[in-house]
Amino acid sequence: MRQRAPIEHVPGMAVVKVAARCNLYCTYCHWFRDATVESRPAVMSQEVEQAMFSRFREYILGYGLHEFVLCLHGGEPLVFGKERIRGFVASARRLAWETGARIDVCTTTNGVLVDAAMADLLRDLDIQVCVSMDGPREIHDRARVDRRGRGSFDKVVGGIKTLRGAGIEPTLLSVIDPHADPVEILKCFVDELGFQIVDFLLPDVNREDAAAGHWKSVSPFLISLFDAWYDDYSRRGVRIRLLEAMIASVLGRRTGLQGVGFSPMCVLCINSDGGLENHDALRISGVESIATDLNVMTSPIDALFSNPVWRAPYEASLRIPEECEECSLRPLCRGGDVIHRYEAGHYDRRSPYCSDYLDIYPHIAARIRADLKPRTRRASSITPWRLHP
Repeated sequence: MRQRAPIEHVPGMAVVKVAARCNLYCTYCHWFRDATVESRPAVMSQEVEQAMFSRFREYILGYGLHEFVLCLHGGEPLVFGKERIRGFVASARRLAWETGARIDVCTTTNGVLVDAAMADLLRDLDIQVCVSMDGPREIHDRARVDRRGRGSFDKVVGGIKTLRGAGIEPTLLSVIDPHADPVEILKCFVDELGFQIVDFLLPDVNREDAAAGHWKSVSPFLISLFDAWYDDYSRRGVRIRLLEAMIASVLGRRTGLQGVGFSPMCVLCINSDGGLENHDALRISGVESIATDLNVMTSPIDALFSNPVWRAPYEASLRIPEECEECSLRPLCRGGDVIHRYEAGHYDRRSPYCSDYLDIYPHIAARIRADLKPRTRRASSITPWRLHP
C-alpha cells in the first residue's frame, strides 16, 4: 500500500465535472469566468471515468474511509445523458462493493433538462437532487438565462414538478441577489413551491472584484431573511443551512459549512478531462489559482494534497487572517470564506463581506439571546459568543 499524503482533514466527497458545458449562461456563474473551461471535453470520456473510479478505489482503501460522496456536477451535469449517468452509478455501486464503504451519489442541476424519463432514472438510481433557483420569475430570470438571454423560470418550475411527480423531493440552492426581497423569495420557495430545505449562497466575489466595484452589501438581505425565517418559517420546519450554521457559530459550535466558523477548504474536484483541482469556485480568481498538472490518468487522488496550488487555499482556511486578529467576531466568521479572501495570489486577507458579517452576526446573537432560557444547568451554560471584549 502506497504511503498516505500528509493532510489533517481528509476529503470525504468528490465533485465530479461530468460535463463542462451548460444549457444556461447564468451571469454570475464562476465556472465560465475561466475561459479555459470551453476547451475541456464537453462530457467526461468513458476512459477518464474508468481511471477516476480506479483512483477512487485506491483513495478510499488507502485512507480507510467508511463513507464517500460523489457529486455529479458541471456545467450542467444532466448534459451527461441518461445512459452515462446510469453507468456512473453502476460504477459507484461496484466501488462500494470493492471498498466496503457507503457511496452516495448526488447532483446539483438547473432543472431545465428534467423530463419524465430523467426523473424516473434519478429516482431509480437513488440520486439525491438539488435544484438551483434564485426566486420568483422576476428575480430568477435576471441572471439565470440561456445563451439567447431568455429566462429559465418556467422550465425550472416544470423540472421541479416532474421530479416530484416521480417521487423525488429535491432541495433548493439559491444565490443571493442583494437587490431582492428575501421575504418574497421565501414566499415563492416555501409557500408557493413547497420546499422545506433551502440553501443560500453569497455571490462569489473576491477582494479584487470588490476593489473593482463588483460587490454589493448583503447584510440587509441576510437580516431580513433571518427575521422572516426565525419568526415564521423555522417554526414550520423550514431549514436554511446558512442561517443554521451562523446560529451554531454564534453558540460556539462547529458549523460544518464552508465560510462559517472553522471550515477547512479541502475539496476534491475532477474535471471532464480528468484534471484534479480544488473547489471549482476558486475559478473566480483565475485559472492559475486552481489549475494543477495532475490528472486521474497519471496521478493518484491524494497527489493533490502535496500540490502547492491546492494547498494554498487549504492552509489559508485553517488560519484567521492577521488583520482579523483583533476583531471580536473572529471565531465566528474567521475572515470569511477563503474563496472570497483572494487578492494578488494570496488568501490571507479578510473577506469583502466583512462589513456584512459585522451586521448579521450581532443581529443573530441579539435575536437568539432572549430565547436561550436557562431551564437546566446544562442549558444555562449555553450562551451566545461574546460580541464585545
